[in-house]
Amino acid sequence: MPELFPTKDRGAGDVLASVSNRVFRAMASAAQFFVFLSLNISRPRSLLCTQA
Repeated sequence: MPELFPTKDRGAGDVLASVSNRVFRAMASAAQFFVFLSLNISRPRSLLCTQA
């Protein structure tokens, strides 16, 4: 069975998906920061972090 898309198109699609994932992940982190800042609540801590 032949492949549906040429190699360069598959590579371009993979790069586009990867870059958009990183951009939207950064935007979500920034939005979370500003929401917590505006509500004046502390950021939830990870269960893996230990306090000294």
